[in-house]
Amino acid sequence: MCIFSVLKHNPAFYPFVLFNRNVQLQPLNTFGISAITSLFAEIKSEEDLLRIMDTPDFHENPRLILGGGSNVLFTDSYQGLVVKMGIPGIQVIQESPDYVLVEAGAGVCWDELVAFCVENNWGGIENLSMIPGLAGAAPIQNIGAYGVELKDTFHSLKAIHIHTGSLVSFSTGDCHFAYRDSIFKQKKERPYIITRIVLKLNKKFHLNLEYGLIKEVLKQHSISQPGLSDVRRAIMEIRASKLPNPSELGNAGSFFKNPVMSASDYNTLKEK
Repeated sequence: MCIFSVLKHNPAFYPFVLFNRNVQLQPLNTFGISAITSLFAEIKSEEDLLRIMDTPDFHENPRLILGGGSNVLFTDSYQGLVVKMGIPGIQVIQESPDYVLVEAGAGVCWDELVAFCVENNWGGIENLSMIPGLAGAAPIQNIGAYGVELKDTFHSLKAIHIHTGSLVSFSTGDCHFAYRDSIFKQKKERPYIITRIVLKLNKKFHLNLEYGLIKEVLKQHSISQPGLSDVRRAIMEIRASKLPNPSELGNAGSFFKNPVMSASDYNTLKEK
């Protein structure tokens, strides 16, 4: 369950109030660190975000756009505005005999999106099972695991420009995806807030089983002709063996980035 879902059952946040004050962030970060933010808002739509952006509090305070809470480590209370991404919804916006375009709100739990697609037998992101965080954050990092990256299935996204309030669409080429990188990390000012993403998934898919222990786990379970759900379960088993459940032991998941070097440096190192 995504950590932000605790808010779904808290009536204090409904109906939509522009800002809440002195809100406890402990249930909203995977380390479970106790921290108070002086201003807080959870958005459920682009309209919510635009309403917040049309206030002095948004522009005059330090602000943090908070997703799944797995990439933050609070060391003190936050003297500023925390905007919790909560735009929901998964829907098919286009379909053909070969593929399907699936749109997800930026507040959708990433692993719930993976589960939804696997259940519908749409291939492409099953290897990205159990990555913590929300769908809207996935393009920023160009998340990847077990031989697959987000860019392999990415189609487009929508984002709102912080200064103009305009809704902007980004195609794959616009995002400048690289290894754990995108234009959203490269731009120093980072003026966009992602609100929705669209993935292109295959109905006639090819499973990627070459990375790590996937084949070994499948073999242990006597699965010789795996389907999407088999691969997902194998990935989940591997990840569970390496990382504790954040609800049991606070952690940030797997966030390492392999070193990158030039071909000449690699060849020099190889010779040694």
